[in-house]
Amino acid sequence: MSGSDRSRPVPAGRSIEHDAGVSEIIGAVLLIALVVAGGVMVGVAIFSQPIPNQVPKVQIVIGADENGTVTLVHNGGEALNPGQYRVYLNQTPWSQSFINNTSPAETTAWTVGNSLTLRGSDANLTENVTVEYMGSSGNVTITSVRSAKNDGTEGAGFGFFSALYEHLFGTGTSEGIVPLPVRQVTHYEPVGAYAWPANMSPQVNFTPAEGVAYIYEVSSNSDYATIENLPGDKIHFTDVNTINDALVNYGTVILVDGTYDCEGPIRCIQSNRILMAHNPGRALVPMHSGGYSDGYIKVSAPNVIIDGLNLYGTGGVMIVASSVSIRNVNVTSRELGYTPADPNEPPSNKAPINGMFFVWADGQNIDNVEFYNCTARECNTHGWNMNQNWNGQPYAISNTRFVNCRASYCGYGEAGDTWAGNSGNTVTADHASRSEWITGFDLHEWQDLIDCHVYNCFADNNWESGFHFEPGARYGDNGEDIGPRTRSENVTLDNCTSVNNGRSTYGSAFFLSGYYLSRNTTLTNCTSIGNENAGFYVHGGTNSQFINCKDTGSKKAGFFVIKGSSDITIENCTSRNNPKFALWAAFTENLQVTKFHQVNANTDGYQGTQSILGWYKDDSRYGLPVTDSNIEIISNTNTLPIINKDGSGNTYELIYDPTIS
Repeated sequence: MSGSDRSRPVPAGRSIEHDAGVSEIIGAVLLIALVVAGGVMVGVAIFSQPIPNQVPKVQIVIGADENGTVTLVHNGGEALNPGQYRVYLNQTPWSQSFINNTSPAETTAWTVGNSLTLRGSDANLTENVTVEYMGSSGNVTITSVRSAKNDGTEGAGFGFFSALYEHLFGTGTSEGIVPLPVRQVTHYEPVGAYAWPANMSPQVNFTPAEGVAYIYEVSSNSDYATIENLPGDKIHFTDVNTINDALVNYGTVILVDGTYDCEGPIRCIQSNRILMAHNPGRALVPMHSGGYSDGYIKVSAPNVIIDGLNLYGTGGVMIVASSVSIRNVNVTSRELGYTPADPNEPPSNKAPINGMFFVWADGQNIDNVEFYNCTARECNTHGWNMNQNWNGQPYAISNTRFVNCRASYCGYGEAGDTWAGNSGNTVTADHASRSEWITGFDLHEWQDLIDCHVYNCFADNNWESGFHFEPGARYGDNGEDIGPRTRSENVTLDNCTSVNNGRSTYGSAFFLSGYYLSRNTTLTNCTSIGNENAGFYVHGGTNSQFINCKDTGSKKAGFFVIKGSSDITIENCTSRNNPKFALWAAFTENLQVTKFHQVNANTDGYQGTQSILGWYKDDSRYGLPVTDSNIEIISNTNTLPIINKDGSGNTYELIYDPTIS
């Protein structure tokens, strides 16, 4: 996340330097009615009606947030086509300025999950909202609601919430209610396991363009003798343009063993190109910003393979095209040849892109990108980042694969931070991270994410989270939504490990977890160890599964499910040696926990429990109960209670088994 005012949600991905990062504040549900002051309910309206018998059968949910934003969400039933419905505010027809999440409103049907939104002074003064269906046999009121006090009497308008919110809560809070569409209510089929190929080999393959060029630093290099008689042109390296020119004129460009100092970018602008090391790991490429533009590799054409390079300094890989394969590439913000005594020492280079491996949907969808055996270590930006350039149009990054990759010590905070082990050494502006929210694998920001699969990857000692997927808000600097919630579909992580993440010294640090995720995601056989906050953290999520996953010793909770989550499954998982909670859930429905092994829960207890449901930091906005859920816990201690605040429709079972470990 970019921006300096962390008291309000601030978006990523729109700055001139493509700054994009992690947002710590994602309210999971738009419509929340919960603030009580002096016996008066703050005027946020949440009303819905059963699907009516007349045509059309449709359910509309209407509400407002603390900003005076009135939102109507299609919550079930038939689609409403343009011209079939009219919205009245205080009995006045109003439709022209609505934002439809499948924009434009005038030409697109209003379907389930999409919303219409009104902001500004008109919204603040609104006391009554009516939706009318204009049928051939006459107009029918679908729903009509008024703002109300908690005693059921009519309120002072939706703006009443906005007027009292600041008085009650003040400003500067690190968590807020962010306008989002209501929680997805459709119960999807579980994502399930991804069908990895048996040999786990890269899948981007093509016939390269004609021509082979071997680029060498010095002809006396022993590796040069091995290629001297091979077919292909031999080109002496002088500067970065040697590589760029070869990538235009040859289909395959091979760097023999050596060091290739590049002041400026390497550009892959032609399709069907391969840039590779003759011997993986022995083509060393220090990169720095030069007279051309920032110093990194930019892939802007489809069908490109980059293989076997070691990148240093500002070097990284930015991808803005489809069908790209990155293999055996190692990147670091360190200078070539420098290894600090303490890895917490900030690197001397500031990354020009938002991830050392950066997939950027800039005005187009991107498909079929993969990373095999790649490493990002000691970087002052995300190890991996996938995002889009927001221009009012959602774009998707789909069909991505990450195999045997590692993100280690990514993120070094903001200027003025001190780094652990040497409190007298501050992070200067030149050496600071691009953001205070740096993670190891930040795979879902503003783009739609479809078919993303991660296998046997490792994240350790990153500034915030190890593996990170945002809950999906698109909002502006003022905290208001500026686009539809992102799509998250068919995301899997298998056999991954996340260790000791959450090094951040930032005062409002929020995530600090092994895995932070939201929707339509399955984790299988994943491990978390010693993360600063939670091992596995679900925020505003739905239809996500944890199967055979294990956390050991994460500081706040092994498994954390909060803020409007639903349809979460935790099956045959283990939480071990947690100093606070093994399982922590609140504001969640249909949480299915089976064969949950709770090992060595803190015998002193934390607020007297081993696992906790319904409590959230004494914050009434989010400390709502768990409902319609089934919890089965197998514990090697039976001296502590399980439930703090239980809700309705739940079943709980504690099975005492002193033999589990």
